[in-house]
Amino acid sequence: MPATRLDELNTEVMDHTGQPEFAEIRRRAGRRRTRRQAWSVAVVALVVLLGAGLLRSVGPVGRSPDVATPPSVVPSGLVPFPAGPLHWADAGDANHLYAGLWECPLCEGRLIGSDDGGRTWTARQSPQPSGPGFGIQARGPSTLEVAGKVSIDGGRTWRDLVADAAPAARVPAGGWLECDNPEPLRGPVTLLSVPASKRCALRVVDPARRTARPLASAPPVTAYGVAPVPAAAGLWVLGLDGNRRPAVSVSRDGGATWTTSSFGGPIPPDAAGTKQGNSYTVQVSTHDGRIAHVIVAYLDKDYGFRSTDSGHVWKPTNGGAPLPMSVVPGITLPDGTHVLQVWGTGNRFEPLTGVDDAATYVAVPRPGWPALNAGESSFVWAETSGLYLASDSRTLAYSTNGTDWHEVTPR
Repeated sequence: MPATRLDELNTEVMDHTGQPEFAEIRRRAGRRRTRRQAWSVAVVALVVLLGAGLLRSVGPVGRSPDVATPPSVVPSGLVPFPAGPLHWADAGDANHLYAGLWECPLCEGRLIGSDDGGRTWTARQSPQPSGPGFGIQARGPSTLEVAGKVSIDGGRTWRDLVADAAPAARVPAGGWLECDNPEPLRGPVTLLSVPASKRCALRVVDPARRTARPLASAPPVTAYGVAPVPAAAGLWVLGLDGNRRPAVSVSRDGGATWTTSSFGGPIPPDAAGTKQGNSYTVQVSTHDGRIAHVIVAYLDKDYGFRSTDSGHVWKPTNGGAPLPMSVVPGITLPDGTHVLQVWGTGNRFEPLTGVDDAATYVAVPRPGWPALNAGESSFVWAETSGLYLASDSRTLAYSTNGTDWHEVTPR
């Protein structure tokens, strides 16, 4: 949950003294796509909550006999999370699903997985026993990665990645491209306007060899992230061009060559943080790599662009006007339709569909769109596996096309 994925939303949803503004909800949801390691955030949130005494009692949470049971006694003074125990979910493909359960602030979290499309779930090993799922990414049907560790058997065993200084010419089959240090993404937005080679040094991970190597031919941008898109869509690196404009570099040959597109104006020299926390950045949504949508946050407004030729030519969406405030970057369906999610009635995210090649966005009925429980984490996101997931911390569902949904909640 991109990132993204439920961990960052759920570590903060416990602050339920009042419903946060949608701008804050949007910031949290959008942030999961570029901030992958949120365990430290969870610890800070926990300490604050315990100190403030904000926890309140809720009903018991049911569990399936197929899933390892939680401790029989909850530590004194603690109760289950009001938001629900499901704090993270990911999918290697339609058969291989993963979830992180965290019943209460001081309970030991659990990583679980399914090899049969969610019909049954079994306990897996977590390299971070106190908080499963935080930062974990599914990189293939049975390949998981987190914090310099990789599993190629669905989280049953983990091994350390080994740094290899020899540059890699391309990303190998089954491998991936990533930033070796995503921490600067948490810094002030002004950092993005100052080129720094160590901000996101791109590295190539080969899970079969358990190696992480620098990319030989890096794109011509100051990178700050790699877009979480399906492998078949190519490599999409997010950053700033030489003129400090938000940019996207795309590779169709595993990172050997790149094409770059820039959007908007240069970042103001005195840029220093904004309401949304994502200004002067660009985020990408694509399913097949041919039809793609980007949302550029510039001067506290979001602007959309659409490409139908794999990122070579881009045209403004929404008539060139700012997009409605939504969870970025939205999702692109297999037919090329772009769907935004806005805060609607009943504390739900509601879809806005791009029509006429995203010339406008309208609230049209989307048959089958998952109707989840109320809650700020009830939204739909696209995975690198090509699947779409939906969750509200208590319910989990997946879809291969964004229309036909299958509930796979661990029970």
